This record gives sequence, C-alpha cells and structure tokens, in this order.
Amino acid sequence: MKQKITSLQATAIIANAVTPSALMVIPNQVIQTAKQDGWLSPMLSFLFILPLLYIIVAISRRYNGKPLMEWLEGSFGKAAATGIALLLGAYYLIGSASIVRQFSNFISQQFMITTPLAVVALLITIVAVYICAQGVEVIGRVSFFVMVVSMLFLGINLFLLWGQYDWHHFLPVFETMPLQQLTASVPPVGWLTDITVVLLLMPYMKNTAHAGKAALWGAALASVFFCLIIAITLAVLGAKLIASLSYPVFTALGTVQIGEFIERIDVVLIMAWIASMFTKASVFVFCFNQMMLYSFRLRPHNGLYIAIGLFVAATALYSWSRNSAVNEYIFKTLTIYKILNNFTIFLLIWIGLLFAGRKANAEEAVT
Repeated sequence: MKQKITSLQATAIIANAVTPSALMVIPNQVIQTAKQDGWLSPMLSFLFILPLLYIIVAISRRYNGKPLMEWLEGSFGKAAATGIALLLGAYYLIGSASIVRQFSNFISQQFMITTPLAVVALLITIVAVYICAQGVEVIGRVSFFVMVVSMLFLGINLFLLWGQYDWHHFLPVFETMPLQQLTASVPPVGWLTDITVVLLLMPYMKNTAHAGKAALWGAALASVFFCLIIAITLAVLGAKLIASLSYPVFTALGTVQIGEFIERIDVVLIMAWIASMFTKASVFVFCFNQMMLYSFRLRPHNGLYIAIGLFVAATALYSWSRNSAVNEYIFKTLTIYKILNNFTIFLLIWIGLLFAGRKANAEEAVT
C-alpha cells in the first residue's frame, strides 16, 4: 500500500529540511553583517521567499496525481524531465553530503574527538539511509515528533535563560543600514528555498491541495525559529562575542544552570537537534534517491540504498580536504547555489507548465 502523510507531517518535514543545519551557521552569517539588528533579517528573508511560495502553489494547482518527474515527463517530454531530474539529483547529493559533513564535524569536535571522521560520517549516513528506506510515512512521523520536542525544549531554554538576557545587546535598535540588512537577509533565504521539497512530497500527501499551505507554514515556522535563535544568541552573548565563536547558539544555551547542582540543560535541546539533523539528512537522501530512480529508470531495492549511502558518505568525506573548507563553502557558496537552483529550476518548470497548458487549450479549441 502506498504510504501517505498528513499536511501537518508535510509541514514538519519542510521545517526540518530547512532549520537544523542552518542553526549552526545562520547566527554567525547574519550577526556579522546586521550586528544587533540581526534578529530582523529572517523576517525580510520570509518576504523574499514569497515569490517562490507563489511558484510552488501555482505548480501544485496543476498537479495530476503522479510523481513529480513522471508528471513533468508528460508535459515536457522524457529528455527534458530527465535533465531536470539530474539537476535536482546533483543538488540533493550536494545537500546530503554537506549535511553529513557538517554534522560529522560537529559530533567529532564536540563529543567523539578520538573517533575518525570517516567512522562518524558513515554512522550518520547509515541512520539517514535507514530512515529513508522505511518510507516517507516514517519520515513524516519522525519529523513531526522531532519538531514538537524541539519546540518544547526551545521554550524551556527560553525560560531558563531569562535571567541571563542583556537587553542592552539590542541597542541601538535599527542602526543597521538598509543595504546591510538586506545583505544579512540573504543567507536565511538560501536555507528557506528548501521548502521546494514539498513538490516531491505531493504524491504522498493525503490532501495534495494543501501542499502550498504546508510550504507556507514550513517557511513561517523556520523563519520564526531563526528569529528566536538569533535573538537568544544576541541577548546572551552580544554581537561582538558571537563573531569569534564556532557554534554560538550552543554556547549561549550552554550557560543555562539551575542552582548549583543542575548544569548543561542545553544537552536536552542538543539531543533534539541531533534527531532533527538525522531527519534532515534522511529527507535529502530520500529526494536524491527519487531523482536517481527516475533518471536511470531503477527500482527501489536494498542494494541501491547501500550504494546511495556509500556515495553520499564518500562525497561528504572527500569533497572538502579540511573542516575550514566546509565552513567556507557553506558560508559563501552554498547559499547562492541554493537560491539559484531552487528559484531557477522551479521558475522554469512553472513557465513551462503555463505554455504547455496554453498549447493544450489551443489544440482543444481547434478540435
């Protein structure tokens, strides 16, 4: 029986496809440019993502019930659909590899210092591929559970950190120049463009008409999450200190202490974040797998999952020779790549569907 997910689960998948890995870099990227006004940048980013949301809604309204690539093949032909699948496959491969490498670096540096990076990356990939192999229904359930738990623990940490907030870190308000604020809003836009995964989830949604709403709510939740994380980090650490830290969010949350006997409450939130990273990796591996199945006309089987896992792990380990190179790639290249890829491909798909629809209507009028 074909697996199905609810609109709420689709929203959770989208939110988890955007936020976890962005949590490691967004505060640094935004605050270095916008300083104390950085918490405003995700709000502008959400406005910039609205055109993409419109494109997603427009595409979803023409959906005919088939998987995305089979649907596009019927509209554009096999060659064009295969070309789109290969481009998207390359995107989700790079995305999967960067997630695995970024996650591996964090785990290796913070928890498993003596364990070889290759072992950590392989373990992460195995878990991600296993979740992917269980199907989209399992991904949906896990994503929803992780989202609820993350929101709960974030709320608890917000409350526990209250006494450590220094509101002077937000002053003077609105001092950042408009051009700087716009520049600071670009990185969150890049991460938010991953809401396009909803178009690959449509065949599995119980109500495909809600695909646009799921994308909207997923983007809204991610934007609010970015605002909160940046505001918390600013309130606790200040803009000057954040620039010198590798993981300022976890540093800020690590200052939570209850009395003199309970410390490192942030570990609970970090556990939820680790679960969300596994979920995000599984979503990207799922999308990469879908593109490979269509491009090479393959059928799902265990050997293919093993091959995809090894390919993703090898790409993650050997694409960047140093950890600093990964950070530089994520800070500079990945954001632009995400924006160009997701806006360009899906804009062209939308335009192509418009022309295909008009051509079909013209042919019907003639007959």
